[in-house]
Amino acid sequence: MSEETYNWDDGTDPGGDDSGVQHEPVVDPGIFQVYRAGSLTVVGFRGHDIPAGFWIGGYRDALKNIIKEYECEELAFDFTGVTTVPSGLLGLFVSLGDLGVKISLYNPSGDVREVLDATSLNDMVEIHTVEVDANGDE
Repeated sequence: MSEETYNWDDGTDPGGDDSGVQHEPVVDPGIFQVYRAGSLTVVGFRGHDIPAGFWIGGYRDALKNIIKEYECEELAFDFTGVTTVPSGLLGLFVSLGDLGVKISLYNPSGDVREVLDATSLNDMVEIHTVEVDANGDE
């Protein structure tokens, strides 16, 4: 199957997650994007920080489907511009890693690295640093 670029900007989440606990709908600021889908799938946040209340769980099923459909071997998160990480994203790393896919983080901030160290997730994700210029190009 050919590799494709995905972009979901539907504006809101459904107000629930796989925990069965309902919560108030959270507005999705439209920053999450799948840049590339394939054996290497690349996702990111368009160079923006992740706002408080961002609900990544709404993308869990879509990411799982991409992993299966494209026989994804590595899921790379571009963390350029991200200084904080919501706890739901940490849980997403674990659940996607349980599918046997390698999880990589590119350009996480020092604060994000500290969170990964404190939660021992640095043992399950690979961390990379890539120089990026002011235009976001490598």
